[in-house]
Amino acid sequence: MKITIKYCTVWNHLPRVVTLLNKILDEYKTNISNFELLPSVNGVFDVFIDGALVFSRKAINRMPNENEIEDLIASKM
Repeated sequence: MKITIKYCTVWNHLPRVVTLLNKILDEYKTNISNFELLPSVNGVFDVFIDGALVFSRKAINRMPNENEIEDLIASKM
């Protein structure tokens, strides 16, 4: 499974990305084959699983809730 996170550097989303990556690795390290982090602008916080967009901050106008991304990963396994 490949996880890609596109995040805004202007809004300083990197600390949230690092926290999320640590949680994902703790839970799913044996199932994750690749991580890709893509710096962006304009408040972007998008998460892709195997190339499919599963979360978009801009689409729903909020950041992910606690464990929301982990739950999305679990549902794809």
